[in-house]
Order: sequence, then C-alpha cells, then structure tokens
Amino acid sequence: MAGAASALFLLDIKGRVLIWRDYRGDVSAVDAERFFTKLIEKQADAQSQDPVVLDNGVTYMFVQHSNVYVMIATRQNCNAASLLFFLHRIVDVFKHYFEELEEESLRDNFVVVYELLDEIMDFGYPQYTEAQILSEFIKTDAYRMEVTQRPPMAVTNAVSWRSEGINYKKNEESRIRSLQQQAMAGAASALFLLDIKGRVLIWRDYRGDVSAVDAERFFTKLIEKQADAQSQDPVVLDNGVTYMFVQHSNVYVMIATRQNCNAASLLFFLHRIVDVFKHYFEELEEESLRDNFVVVYELLDEIMDFGYPQYTEAQILSEFIKTDAYRMEVTQRPPMAVTNAVSWRSEGINYKKNEVFLDVVENVNILVNSNGQIIRSDVVGALKMRTYLSGMPECKLGLNDRVLLEAQGRTTKGKAIDLEDIKFHQCVRLARFENDRTISFIPPDGSFDLMTYRLSTQVKPLIWVEATVEKHSKSRIEIMVKARSQFKERSTATNVEIELPVPVDATNPNVRTSMGSAAYAPEKDALIWKIRSFPGGKEYMLRAEFRLPSITDEDATPERKAPISVKFEIPYFTVSGIQVRYLKIIEKSGYQALPWVRYITMAGEYELRLI
Repeated sequence: MAGAASALFLLDIKGRVLIWRDYRGDVSAVDAERFFTKLIEKQADAQSQDPVVLDNGVTYMFVQHSNVYVMIATRQNCNAASLLFFLHRIVDVFKHYFEELEEESLRDNFVVVYELLDEIMDFGYPQYTEAQILSEFIKTDAYRMEVTQRPPMAVTNAVSWRSEGINYKKNEESRIRSLQQQAMAGAASALFLLDIKGRVLIWRDYRGDVSAVDAERFFTKLIEKQADAQSQDPVVLDNGVTYMFVQHSNVYVMIATRQNCNAASLLFFLHRIVDVFKHYFEELEEESLRDNFVVVYELLDEIMDFGYPQYTEAQILSEFIKTDAYRMEVTQRPPMAVTNAVSWRSEGINYKKNEVFLDVVENVNILVNSNGQIIRSDVVGALKMRTYLSGMPECKLGLNDRVLLEAQGRTTKGKAIDLEDIKFHQCVRLARFENDRTISFIPPDGSFDLMTYRLSTQVKPLIWVEATVEKHSKSRIEIMVKARSQFKERSTATNVEIELPVPVDATNPNVRTSMGSAAYAPEKDALIWKIRSFPGGKEYMLRAEFRLPSITDEDATPERKAPISVKFEIPYFTVSGIQVRYLKIIEKSGYQALPWVRYITMAGEYELRLI
C-alpha cells in the first residue's frame, strides 16, 4: 500500500521514546534513536533545517512542540507535505485534550494518548483528526496536577524535591475504570464460530470480558431453548451475558456481549458476516473455516474493531484481503472505499461504454371478496438500477413528485404523485432529499435497488375475473370464467396466468378457451389458464367441465374454497403514474453516458375470492 506510515513516535527533548504506536511492523524503537542521532547532525548544519530526515531506507518526518518531538517513520514513498500537515493536526488534538502538549501531559495521560493514536491513524493511514469529533467517543477528564497558588513548601521546607498541595483527581486504576465506563455502550465482547455440536472452531476476543467457557454455557442454554417449541428467538441470556446467533449450514455464528446492545443491528451484522464468508469460501461450513482459518482471522480483524462493526462489504474487503495469499498485499493501495465515505463503490472502475439501466417496477396487491368488493389494494414499487459507469459519477434523478413540483411552483395538473414509505439505498444523500427532494447519489457498480415506495390508494383491478360454477349432478361440475382487461387499449399484458381452484376429486377435464391455453394441475387442485398476450379492453372466455367420482354426504361441511389468483406483466405501464423526469450523470472526466428507463407493472398478491 503506497504512502502509508510505519509508526508514530512521541519523543522527549533528549530523543527518548515516551510513547510510540507501530502500525505496519517494519520499524522499531531503535529507528527512533537513529532518527535523533541524524537530527543532531542536521541541527549542527545551520543551512539544513527541513523537517525530513533520511537514514538507511527510512524516512522520518517530525514537528517539535515545546519539549516534545512528534515524529512519523515510514519505509514507503509518502507525500511529505500531507504527513507534516497531519502531524500539526495531531498537535492540535493533544492540545485540545491536555491544554498543552508537553512531556508531563503525555506521561499523565498515556492511556488517552494510546486511544487517540488508535483512532487518528489506521494501518498507517490518517483517519479522524477533528478534535471535537474525537471527543464525542473518547471521553477524558483534565488529568493534571492541581497546585495551590501560595509559595511552594519546597522553598521553606527541607523537602525540596517535592511541593505540598499536590492533588490528583484520580489514581491510574480508577482512571482506567472511568475510561472503560465512558466507552460507548453497545459493543460486542467477542465473536465465536461454533460447529454443530457447540465446539469452538474460531473466536475473536474484542474486549476481554468473556471467554471460551461462555460459549459452552451458550450452547447448553441453546439446547434448553430448542426443547421449547414456542421459544425460537435468536437471543440467549445467561449470567449477565447476552448471546445473539445465526445458524448457517453446520456452523453457528455467535456474538457475546455484557452490554446493552441493539440486538437487531447485531443480528443484521451476523448475516452480513455470513455473506462475507460465502463470498470468500463459496459456502460457509466447518471445513471451509478450518481450511481458511488465517483468512478468517484477518476478516474478523477488519469487520469488527473493539466490539464495533466496521466494513462488511465483501467486494471491498476482497480488494485488500486475498484468499489465496492469506495475507494483505503490502504493495497494494487500500481501496478508496475503506478510507472514504463511499464504502459501496471502489475507485478505478472503467468501462468502454458507459450506460445506466433504470427499471421502474410496480407490484399490484389486490384482494377482492366474494361480493366483488375490493377489501385491500396497494402498490409497492421499486427503482432497480444497473450501472456500468467509469470513475466516481454523480447521478441526479428527478421524479414527478408532487412535493417537489409544488415547491418549484409548477402546476401538477394531476400528473404528480404522492409517494409513501420511501426507502433509499445507502448511496442516496438523504439530507439533500429532505431539503429539496432531489435524489442525488454516487451509484454502486452493478445492480442495486435505488429506492422502494408504496401507494395505498384505491387501485382498480387491471384484470377482472368472473367465475360461475354449476353442478349438473353430484358427479359433474361446469365452470365458466370471464377474464376482462381494465386498462387502456394501448397497453398489453403479457404472460397472464389465471389459477382457478377446482374440487380435489375432479377428473376428466374438458376445457375450451377463446384465447390462450388451459391445463389441469392436479397437484395444485387447480385449472391454470395461460394467455401470452392480453391487450387492454379485451374479454376472453373459458368453459371447463369436470367429473366428480366421489360421493359426498349432503350434511358434510362444505370444503374451503381457495381464491382465484392472477399473475401478469404489463410493460411500459405503471399504476401509480410515476415518471422519471430526468436522469443526469456527471463525472469529472466529462464522458457521455446513456440512460435507459423502462416501466413495468406486475401482479403481486392478486387474489379474487369469487368462487
């Protein structure tokens, strides 16, 4: 990974190491001594005052503040200006926490210093240096001496090496305990991978407050829960520890915690872990874990840090954790998705032909009772995208949204729609949508659902089905069906499939249709009528006759009648009237992209209880 720092050192005025953090393992504390020796030689030369020292393949960059040197060492070709700016930002962070950056403040607050060094740099790459942001999740009291303002006792007393009035707010033991209490609530303690018998295959301890023994307790409690048919929830509580788990194949993926966590979030995280392992090993099984335990530990280090979920995008992880290598490539740059807010898209994507395909898909859900009344109807829609775009494009999508058009002072004239229960993909900038209803986003590469929505307005059935049943005797039944399309003539429904329930003992079908074909499906106790093309404003007929060989008691309870179910697709048509007004693609290279938009309406839960 080009341009990464190897370690960060904090040295006193004599070059002794006060605190240091190793990020890549290719330098040591000995290198800090070499740096200071070279620094003294440079200071002897009045014409050489640059803040960069080179020695034995290691580049040292430093700033001096008060009696402290803040120094970065690296064996790679880094941007010196960026790292020097980063060092000055570190000084600002320490001054924010300790008021002044001095040797004493570092010694008194070494626990906080290490916490800050873990946050502001990750694997040698600068991360957060906003002091106000860091202070929101790294809490610290001012840890310094409180000395009275009268003349020190050292002036008037024989004990000249110590002043009176020294008062520490907390000793170190209570300070560490306070830091632990101030840590963000809701962190996982450990993650376990167990076999089908509850034996630990692999586990990763993140906080040190649970052990492998707790996994055995979990499995004992799980067996007790499985004995109770009414208790199937994926959460187990025992002795102050909460266990959340998912089972996949012959493996249990389980998180243990002693804190009050959001169970839904951690369960979702467990399912994401399963997806990551399946991406790497094709299937998550005991054998795949044993064969790839090195990669598993690397993944567990990346997807969770100190009990908090991190990256779970399999495509991003696979760019810097290679399965066949079992270790990270040192010469490879980490993808921008790891160090940027755009975690769903990698840099360097390139296509010869840049295209965007947008499908507006609506599913119509209708339930009609035996009296022909609509008792439930709604439309569930989704904007499905497939993007083949180079670089990091910015996309803007405009819909005939009533709120947006009215805000712009445009007349709607009945063409605008009111969308409900809108859900966006994580790439959409929600703040901008809230402000001006503009859907702006940097799309992932490939297929994804940009947006889903719902309309709960009354929907007229697009295909209406009427059925009458006549029993000519106890051994023969005749069914007459009319199917009518109730949409405009310019539209055509395709792949229409009408499923008509028939008695369970029906035999010897004799079916005639005015359009399409019909077949008896005894495994479903239904007659399935298929019409390949059904234009708007048309009506078709079906007549079917069945034999009933069984003899039934006249006083017997009538059998439960299943509803008529309908399936269809209507291309170039939407029930809601939603329209894509524009789809703009902007990329810094200025290439022209081709947007393709398609509309389609499909039957969802479309049932008519008419027979």
